Amino acid sequence: MMLIPYPKHLERHPGQHRPDGKFQLEIAVPKSEEAATVNVIRRELKRRFRPSDVIRLRIDWRSGAVPEAIVPMQAYRLAISEDAITITGGSALGALYGVIALLQWYDEANGLACVTITDWPDIDYRVSARPLLCGEACRQALDWGDGRIGFMRRWRYEIDFALRSRSNAIFCSGFDWNCAKYPQFSRDMRKLNRYALARGVKLIFSGYGIGTGGWGGEAMLSEAHNFVPGLGHTVQQEVSCSWNNPKNPTTSFNGTCRSNRALRAQKVRDLVRFVRRIEPGALYIHHEDMSSLTREGQEFFWDKRCAACRSRWPGKRIQDHDGGAAALADSFDVYGEALSQVRNRSGYVGNRDCLVIPVSPVYGEINDDDDEWERVMELWVNVACQMRHPDNVYLGFREQLPGYADPRPRIGVLAEKLRAAGCRQKIFLFAVGGADLYYNDAPFSATPACSRLFAGCGMLFWFSGIQFQRPQQLLNSEYSWNLFSPAVSVTATTREEWSQVYDAMARHREIPAVLTMSDGWLARGCRMLYGDAAGDAIFRYQLLQLGKEAFPLSSLYFAVALRKLGQQLRDPGSDRETQARLWRQRAEVTDAGRKLIQDALAAMTNNEPMLRVELQRQAAILDFTAPFARLVAAIWNGDTPCAELRRQCDRLMHRVPEFGTDFVWPGNGETELWPNYLKILQETLA
Repeated sequence: MMLIPYPKHLERHPGQHRPDGKFQLEIAVPKSEEAATVNVIRRELKRRFRPSDVIRLRIDWRSGAVPEAIVPMQAYRLAISEDAITITGGSALGALYGVIALLQWYDEANGLACVTITDWPDIDYRVSARPLLCGEACRQALDWGDGRIGFMRRWRYEIDFALRSRSNAIFCSGFDWNCAKYPQFSRDMRKLNRYALARGVKLIFSGYGIGTGGWGGEAMLSEAHNFVPGLGHTVQQEVSCSWNNPKNPTTSFNGTCRSNRALRAQKVRDLVRFVRRIEPGALYIHHEDMSSLTREGQEFFWDKRCAACRSRWPGKRIQDHDGGAAALADSFDVYGEALSQVRNRSGYVGNRDCLVIPVSPVYGEINDDDDEWERVMELWVNVACQMRHPDNVYLGFREQLPGYADPRPRIGVLAEKLRAAGCRQKIFLFAVGGADLYYNDAPFSATPACSRLFAGCGMLFWFSGIQFQRPQQLLNSEYSWNLFSPAVSVTATTREEWSQVYDAMARHREIPAVLTMSDGWLARGCRMLYGDAAGDAIFRYQLLQLGKEAFPLSSLYFAVALRKLGQQLRDPGSDRETQARLWRQRAEVTDAGRKLIQDALAAMTNNEPMLRVELQRQAAILDFTAPFARLVAAIWNGDTPCAELRRQCDRLMHRVPEFGTDFVWPGNGETELWPNYLKILQETLA
């Protein structure tokens, strides 16, 4: 029997649960605020057990039920004996997780074997899914152009899937504080947030803590970085202060001045309005997008602050207690001030129910030397010590390896420093590791097996888990719940070894053999999701690759939008032969992927209709992207008459409406961009 995530303690006992009598379910009387979770418990049990089943089940919860647990509120103990089943949680959510474990343990052919399972997560919050195309920012992958009803149905299933794999946070929408992206946006998002809350899941809403904008449209994630001066706040900043983009001085007027009191007050009002209307589970708030402390944070953020900021915060270094650290602490307190003003009649309380994830400037670089990392830690300890609203705050960092001289994982060292300083903030760890439409568009990456590097963080976000990546989401969940999971053994110890392993997995040069075996973790996970025969086809799909970087095109977003195909085609210096070969490989591997998805659909026998619908959509997309890739390859190759290529382009353009045109809001969804992609090709062929 496969349990995902695998429990901390599992002890099998002889016998089966075969009580006398009828189905019995006893749930301890809940507190009123836990009633919604109790309803979810009942609903989940009904998914598997029928009233005719002979089950004797008692569920309760109490604080400290599993005293050894790292995260006690999410802990549970499941005990199955021949005549009774008991689930005891550290809270209603812990009890719900125990129910999920019971449902995984149940074998329809063989019933319920006697067992005692005691389990808890290693991390408070585990972000295993990102149904957005443009990073953690925007472009809803779940908007299929079939209107709000389908969009909301898919989002509810996304939340259900998170619960059933015991992850508990999902990036939902961004990258602004607009409450009216479409007429029903606020109402729909409140519904989704309440649906998620009952299942212990936080939906994360993203935006800028400065004005809307970033490095500008030339950035890779251009939709998130489009620079629109003044958009995002009504108070205009007339004085240059703290550049956002070192290459673009105009970004120093983009809401970056921390001493501008009117701007600060406007940001509080913007967030109060957004939180009151949306009731988010978490706010991910990005500021000046700078990873390096010395090269960017000091030189362009702190050294270029305005005279008023210099007067208020005279410290010369960004990490000084009276320097940049004080300015950042004050600006981050905007969010605590805003949340403390929100108390809705629904029972939602902002500073209790909403997490805050402030990110940048300075989230660290994976190759920072030890001295630079010491400065980064000094900065963030000084920021944390000065924040007046430290509760429910998770400070954002990128992935880190062990130090050069100190072999300890850096995130754990930082967590120790925060605790030693008496800080209540925790660490949000943002790990880029492939299969993410950023490093590559592979269907699967094994990099989460390196999660032990991030022990000490309070929230772990693997950047993968995008649409059509259910097996990836399972692996993300496994390693977010169990940082030291036995699913894949990584034997690295030194920084150099970790660097080689991490990079090889992230760049898809290596997948550990245990994951490629037909009876390994990945294969069994696919079978658990889709059934035996269908799961085997899905398993083979995860491993498809031609050459160094050709994978099945379940999305065109990475290959066209993020790789900026239009610019490549216009650049006379482009290597046309290499590009033609890459796109031919993409077409070939996409054809192979479509065949495997069709095989899985033909073999599916389980009763999970949403998984079937997802595979049907994926097969249809692959049926479009394969000829698209062949067309692009032919354009690069240059030996097919333009008239024939234009006809192929026109045929694809006529197919686009088949994929839906009723997008929930403009500028949304994967296929909404396809006409633009085809126009790029038409312009090339003109």
